[in-house]
Amino acid sequence: MYEQCRRPYMGIWLIWKPALLVNCPNLARKILNQDFVNFRDRHISSGTTDPVGSLNLFTVKDPLWSNIRSKITGIFTNAKLKSHQDYTRSKAKELVQRIQNDGYTVLHLKDLMVDYATDVIGTFAFGVESNATLTGEGPLRDITRDFIKLTLYRGLSMFSIFFWPEVTDIFRLKFFPRSSTKYFCEVVDRIMTHRKKENIRRNDLIDCLIKIERESEENNEKLPNGLIVAQAAVLLLGGFDTSAMTLTYAIYEIAHCPDIQEKLYRELLEAKERYGNEDFDMQTLGEMTYLNCVIQEALRKYAAMTWLDRIAQSDYKIDDTLTIQGGTPVYINILGMHYDPEYFPDPYTFNPDRFLPENNTNIKPYTFMPFGEGPRSCIGKRFGYMTMRTALAALFLNYEIFPLPNTPTPAQTKIDPYSMFYTPGEKLRVEFVPRNKKSLEDIIDLLKQADAVISDLLPVFVAKELHKLPPITFDHLDATRLLRDILKLQESMSLMQGEMESVKQECSSVRHDMKEFCTANSRQKTSQHEGNFEIYITNVNTKRGTFNSQRRFEYDSEPMGVDATNLYYDRTIDKSKESMNSIDGHTNYNLSSSHLRNTCEEIVIALQETWPLAHDLPLLGKVSGSFDFTCKTVVDTTAGILKGRPYGGVACCGEKMYLTLSLSYIVVVLD
Repeated sequence: MYEQCRRPYMGIWLIWKPALLVNCPNLARKILNQDFVNFRDRHISSGTTDPVGSLNLFTVKDPLWSNIRSKITGIFTNAKLKSHQDYTRSKAKELVQRIQNDGYTVLHLKDLMVDYATDVIGTFAFGVESNATLTGEGPLRDITRDFIKLTLYRGLSMFSIFFWPEVTDIFRLKFFPRSSTKYFCEVVDRIMTHRKKENIRRNDLIDCLIKIERESEENNEKLPNGLIVAQAAVLLLGGFDTSAMTLTYAIYEIAHCPDIQEKLYRELLEAKERYGNEDFDMQTLGEMTYLNCVIQEALRKYAAMTWLDRIAQSDYKIDDTLTIQGGTPVYINILGMHYDPEYFPDPYTFNPDRFLPENNTNIKPYTFMPFGEGPRSCIGKRFGYMTMRTALAALFLNYEIFPLPNTPTPAQTKIDPYSMFYTPGEKLRVEFVPRNKKSLEDIIDLLKQADAVISDLLPVFVAKELHKLPPITFDHLDATRLLRDILKLQESMSLMQGEMESVKQECSSVRHDMKEFCTANSRQKTSQHEGNFEIYITNVNTKRGTFNSQRRFEYDSEPMGVDATNLYYDRTIDKSKESMNSIDGHTNYNLSSSHLRNTCEEIVIALQETWPLAHDLPLLGKVSGSFDFTCKTVVDTTAGILKGRPYGGVACCGEKMYLTLSLSYIVVVLD
C-alpha cells in the first residue's frame, strides 16, 4: 500500500471525516516540532465518561497535558532511573531462570517477554511486587492480559477511540477495560495512603503522583477525578506491550541471524570481562554500540505504533496547493518511512549495521521515529531502552538462541490484523542453549567427528593476559572460555595440592615404616626359609583424567582411589630396596579435575582446523615470545592481521593452522 501511495502526503477518509496521511520527513518535522503549537493534541480520545482513559499523558489535551508532562518528566531522568536498575537486572536474571525452568524451549516468546515487561514497568508504575517473570501469573499480569485480549466490544471500542472519538461519549467507551480501571484505582489509592502515612520514598511514579497531589492541595487546586490513577495506568499499559513486542521480534530475528548473534555476544562478553561481571549499569549498556544498533533495527522493522496522530488546532497551510482546516486529523506514517528503500536500503533485511555510528549520517532526520518526535514524543523512551537493553544483555550472555524446526522465518511471520499495535499473529518459538555447557561438549563432538589426529603436527593456541582476550569462536566453539576454565583449573589444583601435603607426609611415613619392616624381616630370615613372602604398600592414585596441569596437561585412564601394589621381597636386602625405590619413583600425587574427568573420559587431544593460511585469520595482533610445549614442531606465530592487540595469537604448523582445544598436554601462555 505504501508503494501505491508513495507521495509526500495524501488524503484519506475516517468514516465521513477527511484526514491527512503524511509520508514526508520534512512535513513530519513541521507538524511534530516546528509548528507544534498548532498540532499539540492527539486525535485519539476516550471522552469525558472515561476519566482514566482520557486524562492520561497519552490522550490528555493541552494545557493539562503540558502541566502533567512537566511534573512527571523528572522521574524519567537517568539519575532517577538508576535507582530502578537493580530491580530491572533482578528481573532479567529471573528471565534467564524462567527459561531454564521451562526446559530451554520457549513455545510463546511474546508471552515470556510480556511477563518480564509487566514486572519491570508495573513495579515502577505502581510500586507493587510482581512475579510474572518467574511464574507467568499475578494481578498485574492479569491486567496486561485483559488489556490485549480482543473481543468484539473491545475491538470496536479501540477503533472508535483511535479513529472516531466523536462517538465515545455516546456509547460510554473505555480506553482501559473496566476491571483494569477498578484495580488501578484500588491499588494506587492504597499505596499512596501507605506511603504518605509511613513517609516512604522510592523515586518512582507513585512518589511523583504524591507530590503532584500535595502541590495541588497547597495551591488549592482541584485535580480532575482519575488524573492520578490515569498516569500509572498508561505507563503500565502503554509500556509493557511496546517493550515486549520489540524484545520478541529482536530475539526472533537474531535467532535466525547467527552472524549478528555472534557479534552481539562478543560485545557483551568483552564488556563482562572489562567490568568483571555481567551486572551492567545504565551507562555501560548505553555505551554498547552493537546492542543499541540491534534494538534500533528492531524498532525500525517492528515499530509498536505504526503512526503518530495529531489534530490541527486551526487552518494550516501544507504547501501552495493544500491548506487543511482546523480539526483535521493528521497521521504521520512511521512504518511507511521505516520501510522506504529511499531512507533505509533493503528495508526488509534485519541489518543493525545501518545504525552504526559511521552510518548514522545516512539516516535522514524524521525518518526513524519509533518513540515519536517533538515535545510530545514518548516520555518513557529512556526507561524503555533500559528495559530492553537489560533483557537482551542477560539473555545473549547466557544463551545461544536458535529457531525451532518447522517455524516461520521472520519474513514469513503473520501480523495480528486486529491489534492496534505491531503484534505477531502467531506464536513465535525458539530454543535457548546454555552457553556455559557448550565448550567441553563441543570438543567431544569435534573429536568424535575427526577422522584422525596427527601427532607430529601438534596444534598450539597462544595467549597472553587471557582476562583481556576478546572472545574467539570457531564453529560456535568458545575457545577463550575454555582457556580461562583451564587456568582456573590450574589455580584450583594449586590449592588442592597444598591440601594434599598431609597425604604425602602420611604416605612417606608408611614407606619409612615398611622399609624398616622389610629390613628387619630380611635380617631374621635364614637359609632354611623356603620361597619369597609378599607384603603390600598402599598408593593414593589421583591422576585419573588430566594431570601434571601445573606445567602441561597429560591424560591417564587408570582408575582413581586407593590401590594395593604387591611388593615381592626375596632374601637379599639389595633387591628389596630396589623394588621399594621403583615404587617410590612411580608414585603419583598430582590432582585432576573432576569436571574434566567426568566429561572427557576418552579425550587425549581435540583440535579444530580453521583456515589454510595464517593471513586469512582476522583474530589478533602479531605474536612473539617464548613457548612451553612438548613437541619439536617448529611453530610459526605470525598469524593475525588486526593491530593494537599485542596479546594472543594462533600458531601455524606447516601450511595449516590449528586452534588448540587441548585437554592433553599443550596450553601455551606467552611470557
